[in-house]
Amino acid sequence: MYSFLESSETIREAILVKNSDRFFGSILINQKKLSISFLNWFLGFSEGYFENISSCFFNLNCYYIFEIKKINSQILYYIKKNLSIGKVDFYEIKHFSFCRFYIVEKKYFVSIFFLLYPIYLYRYNIERLVKSSSDAPAIGWVRARGFKNNSSWWIGFLFEKMKWIVYPSQSKQRLSIPQKLTITQKYRKYLLNRTSRILKNKRLIPLERQPNGYQMVISHFFSFQQLFFFLKLAWVPYKADSRKIMVFKRWWRIFLYQIEPKSWTAKTVARVHKLSKNLNKFS
Repeated sequence: MYSFLESSETIREAILVKNSDRFFGSILINQKKLSISFLNWFLGFSEGYFENISSCFFNLNCYYIFEIKKINSQILYYIKKNLSIGKVDFYEIKHFSFCRFYIVEKKYFVSIFFLLYPIYLYRYNIERLVKSSSDAPAIGWVRARGFKNNSSWWIGFLFEKMKWIVYPSQSKQRLSIPQKLTITQKYRKYLLNRTSRILKNKRLIPLERQPNGYQMVISHFFSFQQLFFFLKLAWVPYKADSRKIMVFKRWWRIFLYQIEPKSWTAKTVARVHKLSKNLNKFS
């Protein structure tokens, strides 16, 4: 019934983002050259993750640390595996359990810094860190296909920033269940406008002013369809996070129920309610 959603070659080609000739540094750690696709994804992920905290590089008594905190450890192990450096541990704050990926070794920390510094250069004083960079492993320069014009970068960015929201109806009759995707950006509004273009919207999606920045709300069928195939271009990171993949699949199944032309039975309504349960919480 939904074969048009699964086999549209036109859509799959249209969603691809054009490559650029932008250069950026890739890290050579332990003689291992990292995947350009992963690096693009990691840069996009970092752009989304580090925006709303004071710094990704802490300096406590001249002690530097790079860390990423998450409730679910799976994506942290995915990052650790691909970078081949760092550690993952678990801790509690006020009875809430968290996981963190962190790097404290000076030579690896400096390498990560130089990978990410284009994002943070305008925010932080890096003079002391640059002076200590002589111990860093070799940083090789490669031609990167994309940077912010690359699909992997945007998938990393959306992976971290996008919230999948559904409002289940409490009625036993068939009612429309509003679905939307939200992306909130505090500093760089142009990234949201760029997302509109990636989704091939004829017009820029309006942005809503929020206390914590600008929010884009995606609620159009065509945009959902475009985004579905866009995310499937790089499915691996979602497989690395069981919560993300669960939210993605549940949200998409609810969407397919929404466009189903047949009347809903009581069983269908119950199934949609079950799919909706905890979806907002996990997204």
